[in-house]
Amino acid sequence: ENPIPGTIAIPGGATIGLVLLINLFAAKLTRFAIHAKGGRFAGGLIITLLGFILVAIVIIGAHLGDGLQGEPPFSYDTLWLGTKVTAHCLTLLSLGWLLLWTPKNRVLFTTAVVSLLICAFVSLFLVFSFDAYRIPDPGLRIVWQLTKSLGVGSVLLIGLMLLFGQRGGNVLIHLGVALLMVGQFIFGDAQTEERISLAEGQKTTAAIAIDEVELVVIDRSPDDANRVVAFSHPMLMESSKQGTTLSAEGLPFEIRIDRWMENSQIKKRNTKPASDSVEAKMQGSIQSWDLIEKPKVGGTGESTNVASLYFTALNKSDKSPIGSYASSQWLSDDQVSFNPIFETLEVASKTYDVGLMFRRNYKDYSVTLKNIVLEEYTNSMIPKDYSSYITIRDKEGNVLQDGRVWMNSPLRFRGETFYQSQYISKEDSPYGVEQTVLQVVTNAGWLIPYVSCVLVGMGMLVHFAGTFTRFAMRYERTSKVIQRDWRQWAIGCAVCIGLGLFAISIARPKTADRNEIDYNAIGSIPVHYGGRVKPLSSAAAEFLEVLSNKPYALLLADGEAAKKEYKPKTKKVSSSEWMFAAIMREPWIFDNPLIRVEATSTTDLNLTRVESNRYSYNDIVDGLRSIGPRMSRIIETQKAPPSRRETLSFEDKALWEILNKVAMVDSLIDAFEPPFTRKLLEGDPQSFQAEMTNASMKVDRIRASNNPAILPSLVQENPADGEIAKPKTRWDAFGPALFDVIRNRERNAQSDTVLKFFDIVQGYSEDKKNGAKINRLVAEFKTAAASAHGSDVMRNNKVDFEHHFESMHIFGNSQAFYVIVGLVTLLSYAVLPKSLRNIAFWLCVGAFLLQTYGIVARIYISDRPPVVSLYSASVFIGWAMVLFCIVAEIFYPIGVSLIVAAISGYLSLSVAYGLDVGDSMPVLRAVLDTQFWLATHVISVSLGYSATFFAGFFGIMILIATCITTLGGEKSKSEWVNSARDAIPVLYRICYAVVCFGIFFSFVGTVLGGLWGDDSWGRFWGWDPKENGALMIVLWNALLLHAKWDKMVGALGFAILAVFGNVVTAWSMFGTNQLGIGLHAYGAFEGSLLMYLVTFVAVQFAFIGLGLVLVLFKPHKVLQ
Repeated sequence: ENPIPGTIAIPGGATIGLVLLINLFAAKLTRFAIHAKGGRFAGGLIITLLGFILVAIVIIGAHLGDGLQGEPPFSYDTLWLGTKVTAHCLTLLSLGWLLLWTPKNRVLFTTAVVSLLICAFVSLFLVFSFDAYRIPDPGLRIVWQLTKSLGVGSVLLIGLMLLFGQRGGNVLIHLGVALLMVGQFIFGDAQTEERISLAEGQKTTAAIAIDEVELVVIDRSPDDANRVVAFSHPMLMESSKQGTTLSAEGLPFEIRIDRWMENSQIKKRNTKPASDSVEAKMQGSIQSWDLIEKPKVGGTGESTNVASLYFTALNKSDKSPIGSYASSQWLSDDQVSFNPIFETLEVASKTYDVGLMFRRNYKDYSVTLKNIVLEEYTNSMIPKDYSSYITIRDKEGNVLQDGRVWMNSPLRFRGETFYQSQYISKEDSPYGVEQTVLQVVTNAGWLIPYVSCVLVGMGMLVHFAGTFTRFAMRYERTSKVIQRDWRQWAIGCAVCIGLGLFAISIARPKTADRNEIDYNAIGSIPVHYGGRVKPLSSAAAEFLEVLSNKPYALLLADGEAAKKEYKPKTKKVSSSEWMFAAIMREPWIFDNPLIRVEATSTTDLNLTRVESNRYSYNDIVDGLRSIGPRMSRIIETQKAPPSRRETLSFEDKALWEILNKVAMVDSLIDAFEPPFTRKLLEGDPQSFQAEMTNASMKVDRIRASNNPAILPSLVQENPADGEIAKPKTRWDAFGPALFDVIRNRERNAQSDTVLKFFDIVQGYSEDKKNGAKINRLVAEFKTAAASAHGSDVMRNNKVDFEHHFESMHIFGNSQAFYVIVGLVTLLSYAVLPKSLRNIAFWLCVGAFLLQTYGIVARIYISDRPPVVSLYSASVFIGWAMVLFCIVAEIFYPIGVSLIVAAISGYLSLSVAYGLDVGDSMPVLRAVLDTQFWLATHVISVSLGYSATFFAGFFGIMILIATCITTLGGEKSKSEWVNSARDAIPVLYRICYAVVCFGIFFSFVGTVLGGLWGDDSWGRFWGWDPKENGALMIVLWNALLLHAKWDKMVGALGFAILAVFGNVVTAWSMFGTNQLGIGLHAYGAFEGSLLMYLVTFVAVQFAFIGLGLVLVLFKPHKVLQ
């Protein structure tokens, strides 16, 4: 709006998109020629035109009609049956390909076998799982949209194949991209987003446009209705810039905007404005509130602009000032303030209210909220689902639609889509009842991304299938069948036997001395923590991760004297042992290093610096007490409402976090302490009720803290009026459970289980060294709990499996194997190349299978797809890269793939281990709690990440091989130099193949992510940093392929570009999280991991620099 002199204008997104679209059409028109003639041409043209017509019908038809849109015309059970039948048909087609059209080519034959195995596994799984893993209805709704898109896309593909031959798939790719871009051009800016906020039982016809505000003037004098005049957002901005006045017929005054604040904050004044300030001459709320201008926020996050302004009211007749005022949405908008306060003007014997608020758009129908349901994970405050049950009526009151709106399942009605956006509890609601916030989106082209995704995906499959077939033919002609003698097979068998023995050794359960406490058995006790049932060892490790960033505790070897040392001798204590000691209130847990305190806070707390940054509970509590007044001020600040809360300094924020960690320990100790005194048991009946009342308050506080709980609650939840009693789901820690036993004074199997745990507490307090007795009591407690509550409730099988899985340290052992693989492979380049490389290959396969077992185990434990967090993403990406490397080594057994497998496997597991989220398999919040999108979008994007990283690592290998070749010279006879020279075209071929694989999954995964966003909050693309990062990967892979196809680069240039792909992928996966903005801002980290990210990027740039230096030495080779 205001150009800066001397700068270069940067084109906007629309301009860039238009240029790209023109380039896209120009490239296809000039490069792709129609080869069909005669009848084939006519048939291809007719079918292609029919395909275009069907695409238009599907897109337009999705926006027409009343009622629920996007729903299939038949039941979801029928659609699920069709999905299963399709899977079985694919299995039969794969079998037919293998038996009836048996490929003569080795590569194609192997591909047919692998395809049959995969399809057969899916079919058998669907048959024998008996719909236990049926896609939920919201997921099947997406399947229906993709099925329609697949149908019209198939027609279009057939026509293009007839017209363009083998290039038909390529044409379809670019048509799909063009459709996506055109759709965003036509419908993107026309899309509107509104919001409806309703309390239970409330009805409204107004939707709030949160990107526009209006200044309203309300005349409340008429008896029948208020008279409202609204001045629009553009009018307010023009008045503030031009100094013009705003007037309306019937208003005796005009308004001039003196100052406009697009975004603002308010702060309560402690004193009156300064006498020489502008505010001192103003009237109304400005005397009590200070309006502070804030930077305007964009649309990538959840925050919105809250406007404020200064205005002057002028007499309409003579323009004389009536007074100057200030208005802010923070005060006058009921969407922001619970108790709206308007500025009051008295003009011509009438009183007018003036205030800023979001724009109201009135509908020709009304929406009534019948009920809103918040479902939280048991024993947590983590939301699992929000559901709003609404009724839509016309002006006469006739019901047009009854529907449910919940996360990832919107309701489409008359071209508008209702999304579940927010839930407001009755405690936070000004109405004293639950409230819902629905987002209402109007987007006539909402189905375009679905169609585009399918078109591009189909086109890529066909195009790259042709590429793969040509590769298979060439490989058959040029490669030699590797004959392995008996010694190589013997080595392979020996390695496999050794790996099997190792797997058996780590799978054997650990046993303790019968006279010592068996902490392994204690660690397998089922507890409820973090929203799910898990082993006590896992809950304890998660608890310690929060306190110290490590899943174990430390014990000072030299006792109290070691506290003054910077690097004291310590020994690790398992999470199970620490948690058991905390439950038993062992003094050593308070005196040994426990809570992590950053260096900046040690001075404030009078702590002596130690290398581990972990300090004892007692020392920290003493430090907090020494700054009591400061901590009181911090606590008071944090009690204020979020909208009016002062921002803490960096140091105070650190102290607040430390205080919360101390409170966690206090709460844990209280949760397992008997909530009664001996007086309660031995006192007279008159004092019993008073003691129980006091204990009840403590128990309620403990239950609200959601500590690790050992047993399902003994108290049945009271159903609301008209509801059927639900089975009890809440779990209790020992203290509240024992309180219920005493209060109810009933003996049954469930109450006896609580007393069994009480026996453990008593047995430990009487003789903590009697391990045999304590182990027996623990076993009796576990048996009693399973008998009283049932194995399904206690999840004994999964808890035992999870505990055993954790004890195996699967990923740590895999990491060690990858190191061995790398060392053995490197050694093979010096001695015994065939034998050592064979050993390294089977070791790599063993490490891969071990990691595969770990991923499958996590799927079984969590009932989730393999990627649900940054931790699991790191594990999965490394796993996929190792799989690519194994396949590459089978095709080209030169050892380089094994080195890349070792590096990628080790680094990915190191990153996973370093992430703060750890291996706790947490439950997912409402918007992420969707199996369909986790199994499609997240896995597709992760495979795209894997392929791009893989190509980047192979690019580094190409650079190293080129460097060796360059240093050795063209005429060198060195075996190393010649091997490196011969390896370059092989590595180039592998790198190119994986980029083809990567762009398919990157594009499909990115678009599916946009569809998930559209399904969750009605926005396919919001230019969120995470979305932009994913798009950058797609564009960069496309750049690599086009640079190769157009012969702009050779092996060296391709390698340099591929290495930069590592930087792009690392930024997309981790860097965007560090920005802390956007709807995908999660998993931000700091400290060592941030340093590793910066180091990784620096190393990539170092290799890119090496490549550019090689370009200078070999400029004539780069473009070959």
